[in-house]
Amino acid sequence: MVDNRRVKITKLMLQEALIDLLQEKALENISVRELVNKADINRSTFYTHYDTIYDLLYSITEKYMKKIIFPNKVHDSSLTEHIELLRFMKSNRKAYLALIRTGQFLDYLIDKSLLIFDSNEMSYRMLKKEYKSAYETMVQYSCAGTVQTIRLFLEDKLEYLGLNKMEINEFIIYWIDKLENNKYNYIRFRNTKEVNNYMPLEFSKKPDTLIRIIMDYKPLKEKINVKEQVLEKNTRNGFTVVEWGGRKIK
Repeated sequence: MVDNRRVKITKLMLQEALIDLLQEKALENISVRELVNKADINRSTFYTHYDTIYDLLYSITEKYMKKIIFPNKVHDSSLTEHIELLRFMKSNRKAYLALIRTGQFLDYLIDKSLLIFDSNEMSYRMLKKEYKSAYETMVQYSCAGTVQTIRLFLEDKLEYLGLNKMEINEFIIYWIDKLENNKYNYIRFRNTKEVNNYMPLEFSKKPDTLIRIIMDYKPLKEKINVKEQVLEKNTRNGFTVVEWGGRKIK
């Protein structure tokens, strides 16, 4: 299960890195080395999942274009559904800009339209198959969206608390499996001072920086109103010791 989460997050990091790079330069000017440096992963890890950057681009195209081409229902979509679709596109603006700039947006529209229409006549079987595929993709995206929402939240908080990119990834890979299936999560972080009060550490050599983070989480069935936690920013200097963990609270 952890391996599956690791793969999911690694692919997401690669997709986001390519989307970011495509805001700055053309696809043909992006190298695998530049991409993996941006994503902060090993070159060999990239080739575990993709043969080329074009394969990665196609996975991004499939992910975002299936969301907007095929409606969830065979009948006309409602105004609410259209508004939700526009909101989705706005929230993922960088991804769609990248697809437009590479030509993938228009190519995908044409290719999928040709699959569905044959000499201006709609193929019922193919349409039915496409709707089924669209539904499955929607379900998969919903799961991926949940993972992404949690990951972005944790990335933001953990970076502020002083963890580096590798430590953040390890934290997320370990905890995402425990959080993603909950409808809602209450999350609170215990900082270094709090942790030291009830779990003091002794060192043979005192570190220049000590960062200790414990995440308390509680699965919730309904939303609750809570004040956003005010976190204390950690800055790393010199010899740094990092400890992170967490626990499920009642």
